Amino acid sequence: MPEVIVDTTFSCAPAASRASASSRSAVSHRIPSAPGIDRRMSARTETIVQDEHFCAGANFWLCALYLPLLNKACGVAMRRPRVLATHHQVQPVALELLRKECDVILPTADIPSRAEILKLCPGVDGLLWTNYKMRLDREVLDACGPQLRAVSVTMNGVDCVDVAELGRRNIPLGHTPTLPNGAVADAAIGLMIAANDGLLRSHTNRVSRQPLQGSTIGIVGFGGIGQLIAKRLRGFDVDTILYCGRTVKEGSTELNAQFVSFAALLERSDFIFISCPLTNETFRMFDGKVFAAMKKTAILVNVARGAIVDEAALVEALKSGQIRAAGLDTVTNEPLSPESELLQLSNCVIVPHLGTATKRTRDRMAVRAVENLINGLRCERMPSQFQ
Repeated sequence: MPEVIVDTTFSCAPAASRASASSRSAVSHRIPSAPGIDRRMSARTETIVQDEHFCAGANFWLCALYLPLLNKACGVAMRRPRVLATHHQVQPVALELLRKECDVILPTADIPSRAEILKLCPGVDGLLWTNYKMRLDREVLDACGPQLRAVSVTMNGVDCVDVAELGRRNIPLGHTPTLPNGAVADAAIGLMIAANDGLLRSHTNRVSRQPLQGSTIGIVGFGGIGQLIAKRLRGFDVDTILYCGRTVKEGSTELNAQFVSFAALLERSDFIFISCPLTNETFRMFDGKVFAAMKKTAILVNVARGAIVDEAALVEALKSGQIRAAGLDTVTNEPLSPESELLQLSNCVIVPHLGTATKRTRDRMAVRAVENLINGLRCERMPSQFQ
């Protein structure tokens, strides 16, 4: 009887970038042709190669529709995908979902080193990336091997990922946009109140708080988080909400928020919130010149990325009284060193990146990240696929 050779290693890259057969390291199963599945294939020996470019165009339908039927008819089970999660404390509800579909590899260290992650990478089909402080780059992708076919991060921003390199390899990337927005906006309001009330220096009774009523708010980055901050601030009876960014946002009219230049926002705002993504343009955008342009009574709140702020310049601005106070959910180097000058300042409130730290938010983010990964491994579009 003619035979069909089914190769169980595949991914979802376009056929245009097909690698040579000699470069594949796949495990093949030699099985009898199944009558009734495809008579044309029963007429001769066929090789079905599920390589790293198998699931594109017509091949996608063969991958998604034909092979499951073929495997069922012939009694052959394809290898379960192997997934590396880069932290051992994946939310239980998400880990249970992932283990139903995949064999999961977890690091043992509380804070895995890059060396440990690289050691665990070879041969995995998917990556569940949980550490935004560790770069997911060409070195990691090379360590995984050509069979890697899906990556998902448990975060909104993707600044830790070499997106261009993933694109060159035609590997889909999932993330978790919008899910943490409410929790982060709540944290921003909490930091504003803590910094304004001087919770770390109230015993000195040297600084009176600034009234929120009638104040001017500046929001740098008026996306989902920025708009939720503005929505929450309406309950404080603030006078004006300003925002800056690349474009005017549709929701700004409903929130009575005014689109202004960055310079105007700095000059007019009593409280400034940073809620923009970290990009080449925003890297250290809050430097000494920016602090000099702010009001001396201004309070800065950062719930975005630490690297958006030049920390040395921030320390100097807080020490010299160039700005009044700061509330930080994130810093450049995490965990923050005990010797950091920021920790010595009574007008700086810092929390250890807890903006998303509610059980409901973390569960939802982890589940969405796993759903993204599972869909990617199935050659299906991810629920939240990064564009």
